[in-house]
Amino acid sequence: MKKIILLSTILVLTLFSLNVIAAPSDITVRIDGTALSYDVAPTAKDGRTLVPVRITAEALGADVSWDGETQTAIITFDDRVVTMALNDPNYYIDSVKHPMDSAVTIIDNRMLIPVRYLAESLGAIVIWDNNEWVVEILTERHYITIGDNKITISVAPRIGGASGYGSYWTVEPDQSGGRVCGQ
Repeated sequence: MKKIILLSTILVLTLFSLNVIAAPSDITVRIDGTALSYDVAPTAKDGRTLVPVRITAEALGADVSWDGETQTAIITFDDRVVTMALNDPNYYIDSVKHPMDSAVTIIDNRMLIPVRYLAESLGAIVIWDNNEWVVEILTERHYITIGDNKITISVAPRIGGASGYGSYWTVEPDQSGGRVCGQ
């Protein structure tokens, strides 16, 4: 009888832990609410979401070129040039080096890069929804509702700071009582 109880307990705990560990198989990437379609699916690696560079950067309004000799993606956006190379733990904004904690990789002849570094280097905000496995990239003013409060999130390019570029955002509650700013 003790063996049956022990085995039943182990089985139940195993089933519950599988449910907690299991993750959605697909990661969705949206820019200002519009889902992107990829020929090579975004993937999670080392706590980062990697996305195909060309499709994502072009959807953000950037131009992308490829240097096959150095295996480097060159992303041009307004007056910025962002470069990310295979086997380089850094990326560069206007030739200024910035470290990455996740490597650029090639899958099915597509360069996949950490979406946060790409989007923020182009002035966007990146929000990760861990419940739905959705990457939200925001490039303009958005309105969200939390409880009874409508909140405005404004996005604007930021110059300065550690990376030199990125996003500056404000959160403004609908009711009077203040404003929160961040970067």
